[in-house]
Amino acid sequence: MEEHSRIRSTLIISTLALVIAMAGAEPLSAKTVKLNDVNIPRTYEGPAFSQSFIVSNRGTLRIKVGIMVQSLLGAGQSVYVAELMRTNDTMVLASQEYFVTTNLNVKELIYTVPDCGKTGSYRIRVRNTSTDNPQKGVATFPQFTVPDLDPVTGPLSTFSVGQGLTVDRSIPTQPINLQPSGSGGKMLITSTWTSICGVDPAGCRLTFRLKRNGTTVASSNGYSHNALFGNASPRMTINYTVPANQVSGTWSLQVAGAGSGSATNVKPTVKFTPVCQN
Repeated sequence: MEEHSRIRSTLIISTLALVIAMAGAEPLSAKTVKLNDVNIPRTYEGPAFSQSFIVSNRGTLRIKVGIMVQSLLGAGQSVYVAELMRTNDTMVLASQEYFVTTNLNVKELIYTVPDCGKTGSYRIRVRNTSTDNPQKGVATFPQFTVPDLDPVTGPLSTFSVGQGLTVDRSIPTQPINLQPSGSGGKMLITSTWTSICGVDPAGCRLTFRLKRNGTTVASSNGYSHNALFGNASPRMTINYTVPANQVSGTWSLQVAGAGSGSATNVKPTVKFTPVCQN
């Protein structure tokens, strides 16, 4: 009996480990989407379309669509179709047919985005296909989630930059890994600081250089994102797309001070958004 219990416990633990491992092999996240209602024209007036929404990762789309006849008098049954498609394509990826009156009928569109090449903009087409009773309708879309990629965002430690001097800081890996990973992605760097530079009410303009293995790959010269006075434009912003073949390496940020004053409380923020991986 004791041996039987031990074997049973071992099987349960092994099964749980397998489930966890399988879940870890598919690290997909999701973003919530809520689409506005859409009025459906009569058959001869053509289709209507939902707002477009972005799918940035592979995975399964499950979208519920509710349709009913738009008539206070309830003039019989009408037939509608809801179709999922990519925004710039006419191919129907999933569809449902509705035979409805003024009572709301909800069905689900299901489609698996198979690879990264099928990410991008999607929308739902709704149309009346009735020949006998082509009434106007309305389509509603309960909130749903789409496969998404979570960006990683975090600050660097605060520092000062003396007049005309430069300061180098590594892009950290602890406690949050802000360095590029996976198959590359987009890096966004902004910063705040406090400064007085001569007669410029917006303060000092600083130059930030993003470096990989000591070589500058992107730079920006601008004002602090918390500058309150003067014409603080442009704000210092680095937008850099990290190619897949440049992910590895030593990533750092160099900040060059202004020639007319010093800056304190310099606090850069790094945001890395990975690209889809097949």
